[in-house]
Amino acid sequence: MKYTPFDNTSLFLPSPLPESVTSGYYLPGDTTPPAEISLADSWDAFKGYYFFLSTPIAADNTDALKTLQEQLTAEASLQNPLHTGACWLLNGTTLTVQALLQTGTDSGNVSIQTAVDLGFGTYQLPLFEGAGIVFQPEGVICAGYPVVPGAQAAAAEKSLSITVTGEQAGVLTGEVMISDFSNDIYAGWSAGFRYNMPNPATGVPCSQYYPLFNNQPATYWLLDVHWDPLHPLDDSRSYMAFTGISFGLQKITGEEDRFEIIPATGATLDSWWRTIYGQPVTLRPVTNGANPAQLVFQLYADPEKSPAYYLAPKGAFELQAEPGDDGVCQLLPGLSGTESLQFTPGDHIVFYPGNAANAPSGLASQELNNTYTASYAFIEARTAAAVVYSAAPPVASLYQASATSGLLGPFYAPSAQLPAAGSDTLCFPMTPYAGISTVQADAFPPEYLASFESSLLGTAREQKMAAMPVPTGSQVTADPVTTTTPQGLLATISGMQWQEVLLALNTELPVNFRFTNLPAALRSAFQTEDLFLVISDAGNIGTFDNALSIEGWEFNVNVPTRDPDKDPEQKNILILKFRKGAITDLITNTTQWTDGVTFNYDADQLTSTQTWLMEYCTEATDMAKNNPHFASFANIIQDPEWYGILALRTDISLGNFPPDLRGLLGAMDLTRFYAHHVGVQVSFVQENSSNTTQPLALKKSNLFGLISYIDPAYQQTQGGGTAATTGLRAFEAGQNSVDNVSYAYKVLVLQVVFANSVLINFNSKLELTARKWFEEAASLNVPDSGDDDDETTEPANYAMIFNGHYENQDGHRTYTFLTQQDLTYQYFLTSKVLTCIEFVKAQFQTISSVASTTLPGTDDVKARFTFYGYLNFSQQEKFDCFSYGSEKGQETQHNRGLYFSNLCLDVSFSLDTAANTTSGLEIVLNPDNVSFDQSLSTIRNNSFAAAFPVSPNAILRGSGDNTPKKLRYLQVVPPPDFSTAGLQPVWYAINFDLHWGGPGALASQAGFIPQLMLAWSPGAASVNVEIFVRLPGAGSGNTFSIQNVLKLSAGPFQLKQVEHGGDKISYNFFLLNLSLSLFGVKLPPAGNTNLVLVGDAEQPGSLGWYGAYINK
Repeated sequence: MKYTPFDNTSLFLPSPLPESVTSGYYLPGDTTPPAEISLADSWDAFKGYYFFLSTPIAADNTDALKTLQEQLTAEASLQNPLHTGACWLLNGTTLTVQALLQTGTDSGNVSIQTAVDLGFGTYQLPLFEGAGIVFQPEGVICAGYPVVPGAQAAAAEKSLSITVTGEQAGVLTGEVMISDFSNDIYAGWSAGFRYNMPNPATGVPCSQYYPLFNNQPATYWLLDVHWDPLHPLDDSRSYMAFTGISFGLQKITGEEDRFEIIPATGATLDSWWRTIYGQPVTLRPVTNGANPAQLVFQLYADPEKSPAYYLAPKGAFELQAEPGDDGVCQLLPGLSGTESLQFTPGDHIVFYPGNAANAPSGLASQELNNTYTASYAFIEARTAAAVVYSAAPPVASLYQASATSGLLGPFYAPSAQLPAAGSDTLCFPMTPYAGISTVQADAFPPEYLASFESSLLGTAREQKMAAMPVPTGSQVTADPVTTTTPQGLLATISGMQWQEVLLALNTELPVNFRFTNLPAALRSAFQTEDLFLVISDAGNIGTFDNALSIEGWEFNVNVPTRDPDKDPEQKNILILKFRKGAITDLITNTTQWTDGVTFNYDADQLTSTQTWLMEYCTEATDMAKNNPHFASFANIIQDPEWYGILALRTDISLGNFPPDLRGLLGAMDLTRFYAHHVGVQVSFVQENSSNTTQPLALKKSNLFGLISYIDPAYQQTQGGGTAATTGLRAFEAGQNSVDNVSYAYKVLVLQVVFANSVLINFNSKLELTARKWFEEAASLNVPDSGDDDDETTEPANYAMIFNGHYENQDGHRTYTFLTQQDLTYQYFLTSKVLTCIEFVKAQFQTISSVASTTLPGTDDVKARFTFYGYLNFSQQEKFDCFSYGSEKGQETQHNRGLYFSNLCLDVSFSLDTAANTTSGLEIVLNPDNVSFDQSLSTIRNNSFAAAFPVSPNAILRGSGDNTPKKLRYLQVVPPPDFSTAGLQPVWYAINFDLHWGGPGALASQAGFIPQLMLAWSPGAASVNVEIFVRLPGAGSGNTFSIQNVLKLSAGPFQLKQVEHGGDKISYNFFLLNLSLSLFGVKLPPAGNTNLVLVGDAEQPGSLGWYGAYINK
């Protein structure tokens, strides 16, 4: 190695030139510099300075090197050396000489000309004036000690050495003896830990010193020193390494100020750490391996001197303590007696310096920062037993049943098992307290010491433990033990594994509401004294059996797993509230949330969840002012003394939806269908005398909740005007945005209140919108006058309202939907046949819900609207064939017409319970099961049914080729002056029994009742009516048989209307060309008979007949 001049100046750089210049040689003077200087000549032949830089300069940065040369030339203290020396420089825009070693010669020997202290802060290594200097060929300056008369000369190898070349240039090495590791102002080396914060009273920086070593004053430890005055915080250049050698000094008898060295045995240091039983923990420095025991420099806060340094441990120390009967020790890492680290004597505690040790906002700090630093620790197992962390707040411990007293006693549950090897990311803060003093200058006020430990050091330690990787094949195993958490929840623990925390019992489901296989973060949360746990992300909750069931309603608290690439959907938010304070207050300050970031994905999501919660609670308290269903929830969230579990905006299981209500799902916006909240009141743990191995049990859970589904449009129109025809609110009168469908239905309100694990209130409204009946346009209004300028004309209304009812009879739950008892719905049709249809009663019910055979994963749901009321037929000119209805001019009267039952609208759709969607909704009119009640019907005077013995029995329908003729009906010629255009492809009909009287015993047993059909087609501008008759028996359309022996044929058929005096009308039914055959032989063979059935206008229901034989 040699030096070469930079740019032919007095600045000499190492050759070969490294990428960064950290040291070199300065040769003052105006002479022309030599082409090169050897390392030996730099000491012997020239007079200059070895220089060491605080900031490296890139070798290709010629401008910076030129500036350095100019600064060196301008520095007066470097211009006239008596012999080559050394200087430590703070370089940059300016140059400062931090330390200067000046040497001179005397009789050919080099010595220190002026005493100098090399160091930083209060730590200094003195080089004494007159001490000899030796330069070694490898580039090391060795500084000895001055000769003391009468004293033994120091060994040459014990001198301080200064390396002048290479990566360690500027570093002093040597040995020191230390007996006082305390922070004694005069003799202490201040080794241990320091944590810092502003004084809570004055704001002045203060620093608490936590001593580590409790060394005996008479015991000295030999340490190798590496000391860089320019880089005290670089622990690769500035450190003190334990050699493992300790000794005592004993005064030599009879000798003044002379001592002899007494080697120590054991080479262990007492520490200020203690076990849970108060026994001291000793440390033996490990001097070999990857992490040898050292002391390194760290910064701390000092209001009078800056920077201020102290010594912190680094590397491995072997742990020793008196073990218990089980061979292990429990070390206290903080102040709490319920927090411990289980180790086996011989395990290593490894220290990692440079970790956060400053609380910028004092006790209000969220976490520590790195303005000032300290060493964190990790314990590595060196034996077969694992290192196990156990923690429970002193007033929030786990408890188990006592086998003798019947009282609950503490249970120490492992919280984490430390991995085999530590790292700077796994280490955690832990400080000894046995030797602490708060009377030292600038220490923490004594009353804040415990708070600093619990809120900052303890919290940081718990967070590190919560994030510890779970090792495979955990060595901590045990039989399951049932304990209670500080919140009173049952926890089943086996060794380090929390198998279950029971939140509530499910009496209707096979699995309880619980967490299983709890991760460390959740375990730690349940060991929190004041638990307020808000969970909006499932990433740290393990397995969550999230179903709750109350009275057949199943709720699924599907806590979401957040996707960072998507906006979070705020639903299924779980809150465990077991601390004093109203929820409305606690949600405003996330520092009061238990580990808020961990259970809410990240800081942004935490803020988003907080904002949503505040809005949700405000909305609910506002709703409670006018809606009693929200009153209980409003009281809960504002009660500081309420404790329990809440789940907000919770999913409702459609797969286990109440069977009687499944038909509603096709009428709902399922994206808005959820439980407003479901919750669990605090339940008391009881003794389980029937199970000696699990002596604690939860007998009952008190569940509550609210479903509040309200159609948005309906909610907006509450308080509007009323509809004159029905007395309903404007919306309930039928505002349906879908104009191109005949039928639609939707749930306006579905509110279900649960308390004390039972359903206490069920409120629901279902709206049916019908725009057509029997294919005819219809509305609830009185027919429009046609005057568009008439401001009194009401808009068209189409809707009926069904109110939900709930009953529970001895555990049998029944839901019904009925129209209001005193309210009728009168639809007016544009039909030429039907004036109106009036419903006096209607109900909605679910018929079935079965797995689909065509769409896997879906259910086919069928429901039905069933109606009771009146068909009010129009009075036809010339022939009032339909008979039932209002008199002319009285069309708006109620309870007029043909009374019917079981007119239906059949509803069907597919339900995908996994996707929470419905599809394929169909609503069709089904009159097939209609029946009539003559006693409740009204018949117009002089109508066909009033004068002829008929009774309605069914509604028939057809379309396309499904004609009356195909149903074996024969055409009946109507009265001559009755004008009709005939049937269209779609038709409906009222079918009648035509009572002709009994034709004898033989015929009556054969059911001799012909059928009369009055059919009409909807939607035409004219009257489209036809009359048909079907004869009994099994023959062709115009024949009927009597026990397959006699056959009677007839046709054609004709109806005639006969007017009598006094406005009386009778009706005659003609059966023409009647003939009879016996075993196929016509009787009589040569003629036919015409038969006339005559209705009696004076005696309705009676029938006369005339016959005439025509001989051919």
